[in-house]
Amino acid sequence: MTENDVQKLPVRRNRQTLIMALASGMTKREAARLSGYSERTVFRYLKDPAFCREVRGIRTAMVAQVAGQMARLAMEAVEVLEDLLHSPRDSVRLGALRLLLRFGPQWQETSDLAQEITELREALGLTEE
Repeated sequence: MTENDVQKLPVRRNRQTLIMALASGMTKREAARLSGYSERTVFRYLKDPAFCREVRGIRTAMVAQVAGQMARLAMEAVEVLEDLLHSPRDSVRLGALRLLLRFGPQWQETSDLAQEITELREALGLTEE
């Protein structure tokens, strides 16, 4: 988001607006402008560990939501890729095969690592909060 884009947004002096702006990746200046606080006040907030935990918590929730959407889209993409494997055109089938051969092992490795991490966490008695 550019500085010009931020200037067009309505200003709301609101702590929650500041938290959401920072969690979504806005610069301190952009977040200050959007939330109606001075940059100095934003820097003061960022020295507060509780405030920073709040920003991280919101950002973590945003990332989790995006990960869920990506997983859903990945399932749809796999279905499309499977359809392409049955295309009457050799070039289309070859492209689909290249994708599978290039990324298939990475997906499998990622899945295996996620499973191993889960098992290690369970063995250590660590649970997700």
